[in-house]
Amino acid sequence: MTDTNVFWLPDPCPPWCIGVHSATDDLDIRRHDSDQLCNVLLTAMVNHRSDKALFASVYLVQGYREISPLVHFEASHDLKFVFTLDEAERIGTTLLEAVRQGTGTDHAPAH
Repeated sequence: MTDTNVFWLPDPCPPWCIGVHSATDDLDIRRHDSDQLCNVLLTAMVNHRSDKALFASVYLVQGYREISPLVHFEASHDLKFVFTLDEAERIGTTLLEAVRQGTGTDHAPAH
């Protein structure tokens, strides 16, 4: 439960935030963190460093002074990208288009 007297937190947490905040939080942890949004086994990639499987994960992080979150994409902690919401949306749209072309479908997938 977040302390109601957190001076550095002017607004309520976004609905996706799983953090617990306190007035004594250090500067480097004054942020909103989401839960892991996905954890996907990357079967088309080979891990040349070990025999461990590679996984991709996505999560949101928003610094306490930021107006919107950033999308973090990690592949087994060796590869990390950080995108603005606009960048992530454009990449996501392009990935979906590549999937549609690869599968031969002309329409957007049903939700």
